[in-house]
Amino acid sequence: MSHLPLKDIVVPERLRPVHQDWIEVLASSLDELGLKEPIVVREVKRGRSKQIELVAGAHRLA
Repeated sequence: MSHLPLKDIVVPERLRPVHQDWIEVLASSLDELGLKEPIVVREVKRGRSKQIELVAGAHRLA
């Protein structure tokens, strides 16, 4: 996958919490420099349906 709507990404319980202050710093950097490292997702089967689950990049996603 190369592009998908952000709303389709399921964020599972995280080991490291997302911090709002870091999100703001990161957002400013993304505005200035662009996204250098994309978020990482995986497709997970849940019965008959599939979900796209976040693997890495919770702060970038937020």
